[in-house]
Amino acid sequence: MSLREDSEFFDQAPPTNQEKPLLDTNGNLLPELREILTEVFENFAVNGQLTEEGATKWVKKCNHWKHDYSVQLAREILNRHSTEGHLNLEEFVRFYQQAAKQHAYHVRKDLKQLGYAQYRPLLGKSLLIPQGKLTDDTRKCLVRIFKKFSKLDSPTDRLTLVGATEWVMKCNTWDRVRASQLATELLRTHGNRQHLTMTREQFLKYYRLASTQHPVHVRKDLEQLGYEVYKLAPMLTEERELTEDMNHVSEDIFYQFADEDNITIQGCYEYVKACLATLDEKTTTECAKFLTSTYGKSEIGVTMEGFKMFIKDASIRDQDGLRQDLFNLGYMGYAP
Repeated sequence: MSLREDSEFFDQAPPTNQEKPLLDTNGNLLPELREILTEVFENFAVNGQLTEEGATKWVKKCNHWKHDYSVQLAREILNRHSTEGHLNLEEFVRFYQQAAKQHAYHVRKDLKQLGYAQYRPLLGKSLLIPQGKLTDDTRKCLVRIFKKFSKLDSPTDRLTLVGATEWVMKCNTWDRVRASQLATELLRTHGNRQHLTMTREQFLKYYRLASTQHPVHVRKDLEQLGYEVYKLAPMLTEERELTEDMNHVSEDIFYQFADEDNITIQGCYEYVKACLATLDEKTTTECAKFLTSTYGKSEIGVTMEGFKMFIKDASIRDQDGLRQDLFNLGYMGYAP
């Protein structure tokens, strides 16, 4: 790596989880957001009119719902927020301004789905690419972390026991003695055993291996070191209720697999298969039957309320398994 490439790792600001504002002090949409919404409108409107067809495509882009549910919501929005059966640009912008005042979460979710992630940064940022290598962002973060702690002693291009101890203390809440013991072990195992040092490449190699075997611990380290975007999105509040995000994720999943107002046993089968495609036919069917009999009525299916109860119970009893299911369903911020 050249000196110029190396410097680029440190010049870039670390990833942040700070959300961009929606409204000014007077409760009006900020100019930048108005421009974004104008762009969104033009993507789905025809001749300055957002009709039912375009509105349905817009709703589907903002959610993962089945077509029928998307049509239903599109019609409801047009009926309530348009004067001529279709939305013009001002009505579209006014709809979002009102929503930003009353339901900011939904506005941010829409914007993220539409590609404007800065309005709702995603937790659970990926550590590795599919080939098992560190992502560019993760590598940049780790290089920045290495530089910070290697500067605490000489030579500054190596992590010594002094810097390693501070690194371990920062990642945990341990006293210096205990941190020094772990730091010594890490330098012996993953660095230069004879001199108790670790090069940058050895540091990166250690975290790549840890990301493969113990990703939760790596995420905890990065969170403690100031990189909150690597934290897994929480599922439960302190009162052990679903978080606002999980409530809406549950609704989103429900609408993907429900018919009418219930997820039938066939829908439950499709849900289980989507969560774990490698399950055999018999096991998938048994899981679907369990879901309908435990959280719904076998002859009708599972209601929204019943499905949320299932997600809550799964969050309490088997959070790692549920996180894997959510990952397979496309909700990367909950990835294990």
